[in-house]
Amino acid sequence: MKQNKTKLFSYWSARFTPEPYPKTMQQLLKTVFKKTTVQDRLLPTTADENYFHFINYKTIRNGFFCGEFFGYEKGRIGQVIKESFNKKQVDRKALPAPQADDGTEQQYLDGKLYFICKGDHLILVQDMHTKGQHFERYLEEIISKRCTTYPNDQQFILERSITQKAYKQIKGVKKIHLSAPLEYKKQKEIEVKSGFMSVPIGKGWDALKGLLGEKFDRCEFSTKGFIDPKEIEVTVSLAWKRKHGDTVSDQIDSLANTFRHVDDELDFEVETLSGKMKKDELRLSHPFSVQHVDDMPDRGHLFDTMIRWYRHLVESEDI
Repeated sequence: MKQNKTKLFSYWSARFTPEPYPKTMQQLLKTVFKKTTVQDRLLPTTADENYFHFINYKTIRNGFFCGEFFGYEKGRIGQVIKESFNKKQVDRKALPAPQADDGTEQQYLDGKLYFICKGDHLILVQDMHTKGQHFERYLEEIISKRCTTYPNDQQFILERSITQKAYKQIKGVKKIHLSAPLEYKKQKEIEVKSGFMSVPIGKGWDALKGLLGEKFDRCEFSTKGFIDPKEIEVTVSLAWKRKHGDTVSDQIDSLANTFRHVDDELDFEVETLSGKMKKDELRLSHPFSVQHVDDMPDRGHLFDTMIRWYRHLVESEDI
């Protein structure tokens, strides 16, 4: 069945350390994936050996390296329900993926990411299960594994970038305001004078710890006497102390690196000498309508739309 769905495109760039590195990300992709099968491109995750990521379809289109990046859990069982909604509850049923007609084992896809790459510039389309951080980890491991000329001490990150116009507007970072719903877990069920002690958790808290360092690894607070913490949004304001020799671009790059994999879980606002800038103003992203067939994007239409947006960003001097 054909239909149109809105997908969020986001701009990223590959930054190598140490610099300069003589090859671009596009050149590395061409080298690493040349004459490979899906088996060559399949990697288990470090956290779960039953969960795999791989680049499936890949092609060169109008001078861009284009591909789709999938994730799946081996042996995953899906859950289906009956639409008997006139009952007090609906029945659910475990449904493993059936074998293919030729007897080959099949698996449910768990996440899909689509990308194009030109030089060190990338456009990504992520979903809720497979994101830029998974793609970054996969590329780092597969390049180190398959590219014999890639130095052992060479590293790279995929970073979110702001528009060049925003760079020119920012005069200096003063404060960062971080906001996220409060997630927590209770410590041992021992009541103390101030109430049960809770420990903050979640991606928002992880981002904050990444910015502030190890001293925030352990944090406890009392929740007695106010509403359920899950209904609270916490905002933390941090004064930004500029280091000697730091430029404005150093400050913004540091922010971009710290929050490059934070999406909906955390809102942040940067207070500068020239005014305040919200998260969406510090990132390059845009929604586009993409043709789908049976809930999968039409590759040609998707990649062409991504390429057009990249060219628009170049022509408008946003990148």
